[in-house]
Amino acid sequence: MDQQKKIDITKPGIAFSMKLVENNPFMQWNRIEVDELDEDHCLCHVELRHEQTNPNGLAHGGLLFTLADATAMALARADGRNYSTLDANIHYMRNVKEGVIIAEASMIRRGRTSVLIEVSIRSGEGKELTRVTVTMFCIAPAAK
Repeated sequence: MDQQKKIDITKPGIAFSMKLVENNPFMQWNRIEVDELDEDHCLCHVELRHEQTNPNGLAHGGLLFTLADATAMALARADGRNYSTLDANIHYMRNVKEGVIIAEASMIRRGRTSVLIEVSIRSGEGKELTRVTVTMFCIAPAAK
C-alpha cells in the first residue's frame, strides 16, 4: 500500500504502541503494517498472500480476525497502557481472493480498566468484508 504513514511517535502513548507492534512476531509473520495511529483511530493493512488463504482460495477467517485484533490492540495501547483482548464479536460478510486488505479501528469508549473498539475490514476496492467489536482489558498502567 503506497501512502504516507500518519504516526506521531513524539507522543509517548503512540511510541509505546508502535514499539510493541514492531516487536510483535505474529504481526510480523502476517506482514500486518500500521499506516495511521492516534488515540482514537488506527489504520492497518496486509497484502494477501497464498499462505494466508483457506482451501477455497479466499482470505482465511483467522487472518481477518488477526488483522482486526492487531489493529484494535495498536489503538488500545495508544494511551501508553498495555491491554489484552477480553472479548471479540466478528461478523464475516464477504471475502476476497487477492489484493490488499485494510482494517480501520475506531475507539468507541476508553475507560479506566477497559476499552471498546470497532474495526471495519475492507478490500482494497473499499468493500466491507468484516465488522468486529473488541473489548480489551488493561493489564498494565502507563509506563512512567
